[in-house]
Amino acid sequence: MPRLLCVFLLLFCLVASAQDTEVTVTSVSVWIRATDKSGKPVSGLQETDFQVFEDGKKVTSTCFEEASFSTEEPPALSEPLQSEPFVDPNRKQIVFLMDVWNTSQTEFLHLKGKADEFLQQISKNWDITLASLLPGMIHFDVENSRDGAVIQAALEKMSANPTRDLTSLNNRRDLGMALAVARRMPRKDPKVVDQLCGLARGYALKEKELSFDWMNSLKQLDQYIQKQPPETHKVILFFSGGISSNPGKPYFDMVRESEVMKEYIRDEFDIRREFPSCEDEGGLDLQKQLKKLVGQLNRYNVTFYTVSSRGPINDMLETVREADARYNISDLDFLKDYQDFLALVADETGGVYFGNSLNFKRGFDAILADLNHQYLICYRPPEHKEQGHHSIKVKVKPSGIKLRHREGYYD
Repeated sequence: MPRLLCVFLLLFCLVASAQDTEVTVTSVSVWIRATDKSGKPVSGLQETDFQVFEDGKKVTSTCFEEASFSTEEPPALSEPLQSEPFVDPNRKQIVFLMDVWNTSQTEFLHLKGKADEFLQQISKNWDITLASLLPGMIHFDVENSRDGAVIQAALEKMSANPTRDLTSLNNRRDLGMALAVARRMPRKDPKVVDQLCGLARGYALKEKELSFDWMNSLKQLDQYIQKQPPETHKVILFFSGGISSNPGKPYFDMVRESEVMKEYIRDEFDIRREFPSCEDEGGLDLQKQLKKLVGQLNRYNVTFYTVSSRGPINDMLETVREADARYNISDLDFLKDYQDFLALVADETGGVYFGNSLNFKRGFDAILADLNHQYLICYRPPEHKEQGHHSIKVKVKPSGIKLRHREGYYD
């Protein structure tokens, strides 16, 4: 295990030291989902019904298309779109990205059958890539294939992590035992509280390293996407148990809410003043870096659909009665931070996040429905005085229509 950890840390250091690639964006494609008040797709909108703004400035469209997804063979184009670069509505790419490190084997077995059915259904007119995500790296099992047999065989070879939550469970157990020992001590000693907070901080730092490894894996996805044709609409179907957006918070909460701490303090202000070692650094830096990374992926016409592989975990569900159930965290409050990143990734790219549902078929059907009808608008971005984040806002003239699209990109 120490050797494996060293490999992960080495990968983390190598990827983290790399500089962000500077990219000049010459054309921006925005896929738009338009729905009415009941959530049904709105068809028949014209180019003149839309207004697009980048960084608050109105831009002129260079292409417009009302695209409809179909599981049948795609029709040949009768005439080219007026766009730069040329955008073929029949040319789409889906990356089925499986976070095998943060998904339990039971969850993956539950998912695999529905995933294979979904991929076979769309392989007629989508270029499919299967990829496995590990801390600090991505392994591409299949790249841009429409061969159903090849896709099915690769999916069958995938395996997940049967002991995913074991480290976190052990940390909580050990910290709980340390708190129990401290509670039985005959006299108060502030040094004990500092030691408990130091233990929580050590666990938090290790989880933070894994969170950064997870993000650095997505940086490798950025490198892969760069190599794909820029005109294709790239859909990332991302399955994961999530990572903590606030590493260490549960451990600090255990200490702060313990009977031991109550002997020394009365409110949160006292904690910060008397025991600075118990101050939780939080996960704001992680969230900022993830948002920037997703913005960089947005340069390449990417939409993320993220699905929590955990589902609603409680003692009544069949999944927790499997052999690896003892390795899965079942505290929903503890798991909430693990899902925030997945929701953020989907929101930033104009996709949808499916959380707390073990009905994967329902999720797949919802994705197909979402992709079934969209509008495409292209435009040339205005001259940028400096590189950074550029916001995208699309407005529609008819009232009562709700739009969803990616919110911007980094160049």
